[in-house]
Amino acid sequence: MLSDNAVVLADVIVQKVLAPLLTPVISLVLFFVAFALLRMLVSLLVTVLGLVNKLPVVGTVNRWLGWTAGGIASLLDIYLVLCVLWALIVITGGNLTMLNDTVMSSSLYYKVFNVFNPFL
Repeated sequence: MLSDNAVVLADVIVQKVLAPLLTPVISLVLFFVAFALLRMLVSLLVTVLGLVNKLPVVGTVNRWLGWTAGGIASLLDIYLVLCVLWALIVITGGNLTMLNDTVMSSSLYYKVFNVFNPFL
C-alpha cells in the first residue's frame, strides 16, 4: 500500500512541481540555441550574397542583387527580433501591458510570424 501512494505522490510532484519549472527552462534553452543558429545563418547568407555582388555584373543587375541580398537579410533580422519578442512574451506569461499577445496581434509582422513560429 505504501508503494502505491509513493508512485501517486511521485507522479503528482512531477506533474505539479517539476513540469511547470522545467518546461520553460527547456523552451528557453531551445530558443537561444535556435536563435544562435538563425543568427549564424543570417551572417552566412549575408557573406555569400556579398560575394555575389563582387562578380563583374553590369550595373542594374548588380544593384538588384544588392537589393535582394539586403531584403533577405533584413527579413531574417526582423524574424529574429520577433523570436526575441515572442520569447519575452512567453517568459513573462503575457503579463506586461506593452508586450503581450493582444497588443502584438495588431502587428502584421507578428501575425505572419505566428504562422511560421518554429517554437509552436
